[in-house]
Amino acid sequence: MPKIDGITFLPNLMRLRPMPVVMISTLTLKAAPATLDALAIGAVDYVAKPQGNAWGSLNSYSEVLKEKVRNAAGANLSAYEKIIESRPDDIHLEVKERGGHLVTFLNDIDKVNGHKPSIDILFILVVKYVGKYAEGVILTGMCDDGAQGLKDILDAGGGGLRAR
Repeated sequence: MPKIDGITFLPNLMRLRPMPVVMISTLTLKAAPATLDALAIGAVDYVAKPQGNAWGSLNSYSEVLKEKVRNAAGANLSAYEKIIESRPDDIHLEVKERGGHLVTFLNDIDKVNGHKPSIDILFILVVKYVGKYAEGVILTGMCDDGAQGLKDILDAGGGGLRAR
């Protein structure tokens, strides 16, 4: 794009006219900072542009791209509602299906594996609803909270990262 890159443009697009976005860039590689930024801003998926001799396999690339665009077209952007940071510190964040859409809600149940809130609950429920399309990122954590949920995401074929 002339004069502005996609990562810079994406926040404006999501603010002014939210829509499903698949980031296509030489910068959007698995677990790359640009990829994580794009997903955090609201992109629903990403694909790296072919480089060098990879252009020779355009048929397979076009199939991947078509699938990602089809999946993005069906994305429900209400699932990207901002989570209010003023929520109580001792309440679990969960997801459930309502009317064919995933929604977040707070649940004041007991501790899970000694943690409240527990990211394991959220990750396990996300896997239940989206399976291999789940992505989990643990930036910090309390002991092993999130480890089981992240394992479930990876076992389902999804992606995940854990900062050390």
